[in-house]
Amino acid sequence: MSKILIAMFAGTLNENGERVLPAFYEYVVSQLKKKNDVFLFMHGMFGDIDFGKPPENLIKQIEELNPDLCILFNNSFYEIRDIVDCPILIYYVDSVIYTANKSAIKRHPNAYFYIADNESKNILEKEYHVSSQRIKNIAYFSGVRAKKEVKENNIVFIGSKFVSSGPNYLTQ
Repeated sequence: MSKILIAMFAGTLNENGERVLPAFYEYVVSQLKKKNDVFLFMHGMFGDIDFGKPPENLIKQIEELNPDLCILFNNSFYEIRDIVDCPILIYYVDSVIYTANKSAIKRHPNAYFYIADNESKNILEKEYHVSSQRIKNIAYFSGVRAKKEVKENNIVFIGSKFVSSGPNYLTQ
């Protein structure tokens, strides 16, 4: 049984004021919990933030956990490179332009492993000088499975893509 630290932004609160696991992450966390000891850290801070060093009580918890792997969604967590002795995987679910702790990545670009889309991969290589061998692109995870049944209505989703190519990306 591996010990995994997972950290992410979770902006939604339940009626008791507790953070709610975002649906996008729910499946991967539930699957990892089946055969691993998972320490889940959810918080309300998003974007280009420098978290800095963790508070002492959190350092103690992380040291007690002694994780075998850390998964930091959007790098949205404190700088723990000097606290843990395991691989740190930065998994971009949003564009790399929304990543936290950019200065730490720029100082030590190859201290981490990355999962990123092609656009973020290019930014990581060019602006952060990350080796392409440390960046992987995998399909997004989901527990949703299609059922074969008669469809009464088409479902359409109109949304936006997190992009860094500017406001004219739809015309490109």
